[in-house]
Amino acid sequence: MGTTPEEFTEQVLEASHHTPVLVDFWAPWCGPCRVLGPILDKLASECAGQWRLFKVNTDESQEVSTSYRIRGIPAVKLFVEGAVVGEFTGALSEPMVRRWLEEHLPTPGRAALGEALPLLAAGKTDQAAGILRPALADEPTCDELRIRLAQALALTDTQEAAELSDPLPDDVDLSMIAKAIQTIAKFHTYDPASLPPGRGRKHFEDVLQALRAKDHEAVLLRLIGVLQHDRYYLSDAAREFGIAFFTLLGTDHPLTRKHRRTFDMWLY
Repeated sequence: MGTTPEEFTEQVLEASHHTPVLVDFWAPWCGPCRVLGPILDKLASECAGQWRLFKVNTDESQEVSTSYRIRGIPAVKLFVEGAVVGEFTGALSEPMVRRWLEEHLPTPGRAALGEALPLLAAGKTDQAAGILRPALADEPTCDELRIRLAQALALTDTQEAAELSDPLPDDVDLSMIAKAIQTIAKFHTYDPASLPPGRGRKHFEDVLQALRAKDHEAVLLRLIGVLQHDRYYLSDAAREFGIAFFTLLGTDHPLTRKHRRTFDMWLY
């Protein structure tokens, strides 16, 4: 007898609010399913209490399978708090499944990221740092916690942020943020008095002063002023600085929404 939508709702969606549920969509005739099934059984037994395994026979549960667009099997989906947070199709080896679970099962660090990222996007960096710092202390090898804490600190505690951003993570998006942090740290070391002459000098002095004063909107306005008066001043420094600054703020930050279009207009 197959799994009804009502049973799936109760046994998977509702239950996953308390314990993650790994759903194995399979069929008796499927060779790869017979390979993967015992691996999932073994891991579920080893990890009792951390997550629960639920199997759906696709031949007998077509309504459930159709609702989750199962086209190839075995198909594995991990549900947490009623939503799919990870999935794969096909028979993976036991080590590969273990790694996949490590990457997708919820941890306190991932919960911290879930709280902190919206705060970063809104520019509430102090609150984000307050969440991320203890999480990183508990999970010191987590690159995303490390880089996101560095991002939260980058415009207020540049030295610590630069230290946290090294080494660069393997993840492309996180690496881009880390490089932006290091760029901002580099400009923090500039002495306004040593800037070379040029039409953009006064504006770039103002950029550095605004950076040290932590007046982030003034930083952006002064950068736009450099672009307006001397686009290539200091080897195109305004472009490099501005792109790094907007990278740290993120696309949804209020200052990005307010000033990125103008910055790009003068840049391009």
